[in-house]
Amino acid sequence: MSIRTHTYRFTLPLLLFLACGAALHAQSGTERGVALAPDGGARQSALRVGVHAGVETNLLRYQVWPYAGEFQAITDESTAFGISVQLPLEERWGLRAEITRVRHTWAIHQDGDPQFSLRRIEHARYELPLLLVYRPPVPVIPLYVAAGPEIMLATKTDGGFVLTYTSFSERGGWKENEQRFDHTALRLAAVGEIGLDLPLSRILSMQLAMRFTHPFAPAVDEDALRIRDFSYWRLHTGLLLRL
Repeated sequence: MSIRTHTYRFTLPLLLFLACGAALHAQSGTERGVALAPDGGARQSALRVGVHAGVETNLLRYQVWPYAGEFQAITDESTAFGISVQLPLEERWGLRAEITRVRHTWAIHQDGDPQFSLRRIEHARYELPLLLVYRPPVPVIPLYVAAGPEIMLATKTDGGFVLTYTSFSERGGWKENEQRFDHTALRLAAVGEIGLDLPLSRILSMQLAMRFTHPFAPAVDEDALRIRDFSYWRLHTGLLLRL
């Protein structure tokens, strides 16, 4: 399977550029008297709401009958958009709730006898994480880490996975056999995130982060096909408004 990385090659330099601009803006804000925490970031003293967007890829591990063992593949990038609310608990602790919609589709092909292809029809996945956020006392850098559980809801679950076998015989020529499998609709996952919380003004801040998500249940668990979307990796940015 070919892995397309054009989105990341474009997005990463853009996010780094935004981070540099935000850091310069935060420095000028300090000179104008914007209240910052000792580590250089804005104090977590008020409720914040915001929006976020990003791109992610998925590491798959799957088993297909009649092959023994497990295959592994990385899916193409997909886009994610959502809203978030962050509630302060203490100066360095906070609680964040999110609703994110991820648009997702992919296809992979494996040679062999028989050959097979596996495809997930285009669908949306909704994520509802509840994250505990901590800002470590790192000088100058407004670093934060977050972790917590997440609910994953998938759409178009009936027949969402299409498995196609292709075989050749001298008598019958090329033949295809297609099977469909349902996607597990509701699952729990664990989320971990590390990022920067960059103050742009007294009420506005920007977050740049990398997120790891690990679902606990397989997407498909059948005799002929078992799919574990083992991990999701997301690079995203967001804006938070202090209320």
